[in-house]
Amino acid sequence: MFASFRAGRSPKEVIEFFNYPKSTVYDQWKAWNSFKKIDAHRKKRSRSLGATRTDEFVAE
Repeated sequence: MFASFRAGRSPKEVIEFFNYPKSTVYDQWKAWNSFKKIDAHRKKRSRSLGATRTDEFVAE
């Protein structure tokens, strides 16, 4: 079921294809969306300012 959500399928499509009960699919859909929201709020990896090449660095 989660593979279908990852592939962009809607709950309605999953219900029709797998013949799962609506309550099961929508409960899993709700859990899937809450997981995606948590992942989206994670801090992005920042690049180190020391790794930037400047004209002064290249000239040395």
